[in-house]
Amino acid sequence: MRSRRHTARLATAAFLIGLLTPGVPAGPAAAAAPPAGGMTGAQLTQLFADYGDTSGRWSGADSTASVLLPDGRVAWLFSDTMIGAVNADHTRPRSSPMINNSLVVQDGAALTATVHGGSASAPQSLIPSAVTGEWYWVADATVEGSMMKVLVNRYRKTGDGGLDFALTGTALATLALPGLTVSAVTELPLGDTVAWGAALLEDGAHTYVYGSEYVAADAMRFARLARVPAGGLGGAWEFWTGSGWSTSASASARLPLSGVGTAFGVQKVGSQYVVVTMESNTPFAAHAVAYTASSPSGPFAGPIELFTAPEPAAREGVIVYDARVHPHLAPSGRLLVSYNVHSLVSDDLYADARIYRPRFVDVAWPVPAPDPAAVPAAPANLTAAAEPTGTVNLSWPSVAGTGVSYTVYQRDVTAGQTHFGRVATASGTTQALGGFRTGHTYEFRVTARNGAGEGQPSVTRSVAVTIAAPPAPTGLTATAGSDGTIALNWNSVPYAWRYDVSRRDLTAGETAFTPVNDAAPGDTSLTVNWLAHGHEYEFAVTASHGGGTSPQSATARATAAYALPPTPAGLTAAAQGDGTIRLTWSGPAQNVYYLVFQRDVTAGETTFTQLPLPLSCCELAAGYLSHGHEYEFKVRSSNQGGESADSNLVRATSNHPLPTPPGTLSAVAGNGQVQLAWGGRHQPGHLVLGVPAGRDGGGDGVHAAADPDQHLLHDDRGLPRQRARVRVQGHLDQPGRGVGGVQHGVGDAAAAAAGAGHRPDRDRAEHGRAAPELDRAGHRPVLLGLHARRHGGGDGVHEAVAAGPDVLHVHGRIPDARARVRVQGRRQQPDRRRPGVGGGARHVQLRQAARSGEPDRAGRR
Repeated sequence: MRSRRHTARLATAAFLIGLLTPGVPAGPAAAAAPPAGGMTGAQLTQLFADYGDTSGRWSGADSTASVLLPDGRVAWLFSDTMIGAVNADHTRPRSSPMINNSLVVQDGAALTATVHGGSASAPQSLIPSAVTGEWYWVADATVEGSMMKVLVNRYRKTGDGGLDFALTGTALATLALPGLTVSAVTELPLGDTVAWGAALLEDGAHTYVYGSEYVAADAMRFARLARVPAGGLGGAWEFWTGSGWSTSASASARLPLSGVGTAFGVQKVGSQYVVVTMESNTPFAAHAVAYTASSPSGPFAGPIELFTAPEPAAREGVIVYDARVHPHLAPSGRLLVSYNVHSLVSDDLYADARIYRPRFVDVAWPVPAPDPAAVPAAPANLTAAAEPTGTVNLSWPSVAGTGVSYTVYQRDVTAGQTHFGRVATASGTTQALGGFRTGHTYEFRVTARNGAGEGQPSVTRSVAVTIAAPPAPTGLTATAGSDGTIALNWNSVPYAWRYDVSRRDLTAGETAFTPVNDAAPGDTSLTVNWLAHGHEYEFAVTASHGGGTSPQSATARATAAYALPPTPAGLTAAAQGDGTIRLTWSGPAQNVYYLVFQRDVTAGETTFTQLPLPLSCCELAAGYLSHGHEYEFKVRSSNQGGESADSNLVRATSNHPLPTPPGTLSAVAGNGQVQLAWGGRHQPGHLVLGVPAGRDGGGDGVHAAADPDQHLLHDDRGLPRQRARVRVQGHLDQPGRGVGGVQHGVGDAAAAAAGAGHRPDRDRAEHGRAAPELDRAGHRPVLLGLHARRHGGGDGVHEAVAAGPDVLHVHGRIPDARARVRVQGRRQQPDRRRPGVGGGARHVQLRQAARSGEPDRAGRR
């Protein structure tokens, strides 16, 4: 269980972040505690499966760290997270956003909220990186006082492949409780060779921080260890040197433990320290193992087999990784282990949303030991011999008994592998192994097992492997398809682990080859896409195994070509009740984009205008349309080969609803201003300020106020009195492609309110300005200002058009239902004419006038 201790002062500079976290509960007054007796692995697996299918927010993720919060909730921390709803057939929409980290809240036995940055419609990572092109993945977390502290590792891309990324650093994020809002992120001076925070363990006076070091040359991971005083992750760290502790990160030494994941779990059970990890001594192994020690730094005994994940055997390309433990939810006497599931086939992420979700298993601990008398004897006389090709052949005599099988283990001595790893299961008494590196020495041993369990291992055999470099692949061909792809094929190379394809664009004048991403590098074929139409490409391939990398093959060339896409069919248009028109059509969804064109028939437009942003498929809600106008639409499909013919034409008429009236209006007089407030939810569109106080010349004046995106309405017409009644009405005004106007009408008026304004003739004394001149009707020109708080700031000048002697239409929206109106003198502007507006309309100026020093709702000034 994560401890809850006071936070020490951060030792390195932190940058503060203001983040929107949709769906975050403010912290329930009485959160439900985790279920009594814990939760089984099957329960948690189903819990996240159901939440991913039905929440509409979180549909899958990896990392899967958990923290018990002081109020009884559980915070589940995730790295790459898919956001959005899942289709009924378990496919995931390709438009689903992926963010780099997130959090899901568990309250009792239910998952209740997804926490991320940005907004629900535009989600962003909960913990963003300040470094361009880099991101944070979650390591592990704990509670310190009223804060949750999260260690995160920063990464960057190194290529186009799904596994092409590199560690660049480690940071400490602080989240305030109970709201789970990010308040700071502190970069830690820990370098870029160890992913610190692979596991955290609170133990007495210290918090132990485990790290994971990856050695690319040997594809091997090693554990490292640091510690801080309890509750002091932001303070000074000490690093295990192999014999003691040092304050220098450069003095850190590897623990005697290889084969850990990027993340793993550490739990103290009684006086024993238990490390749980997916076995990584063998790449992409599917089994989880445990190691035990009497101290946090080892030495570690094991591995102890816990379970084998079934997902990789059930679907080609699926991998499992990063086991963790969750003791605060574990049933008594059991380890509760999670692991992540993903696929190296990129389309799987969308073809089946159920793949990319955490799985949970609970296992008895300690693992029951089998009866020594019931298990098979150790295999005798094991032999091991290496061939020049790099194959190692093992053989041993059979072991007496029924239902006996054999498990083969190996250890790379040269790479520093600390424990044997399971590499094969055999039903017979021989096994050929590959995947070795030239110049390395390996050790092997074999065990026999039956239904009662696994027996003791055989003697250990050692083999030094020397492998000649592989020859270049032969028979490379390149064949262009009609969809812009080029299919490559070549002959296999004996014992090759992988093939690497490279290309260059001859038409573009490229002289150097660049790598081509290959999701299945062990295959002898590859279809290359995302090529330029009409460009000739040249390809080459190399083979790799333990003896090194081959020379480059002979090259092959082909020219990419895209056939024109088919014409979209079945275009329909249906007017919606919100002023939009919904378009739908059918067409191929692969490698095609759709272009939508529209024209305003009512306005007399004779040519079509292409709408911005091509679509991947196959519907659109056309908006920003004029009320009562009939529109005509058509669609084309497009690819790099060009555009198709036009689809059938369809028409529909836009229909905007009337707005609902605002609530009760009140006005309070101030020094040179009137404070207005009115009730009701704000709606998109305009509000109209009416000034019906009897004015010289007769009649009420109706003044349009700025819409929620603007600040202030300047009206040159004079108010005849220093006291006026101001009313607020609903007024919907959606702009079309030209000058906007009233789309539907004016809603019911709010109740009128009265307030006293500033006298214009006092401007000289109070504002240092000359009093304005009288206008031609003998009125003093005034400025009616609607000053409202809003997101953003700064001044801007906007045009408004007087639609008649008493009505002024203005584009813009009021950001909330509270505003200040001030009246002050202003010299009248000369009349002007505006094309496209009825005769006699005159221009006035709108000017934003946010008060200096007054913060908006986001706290900006």
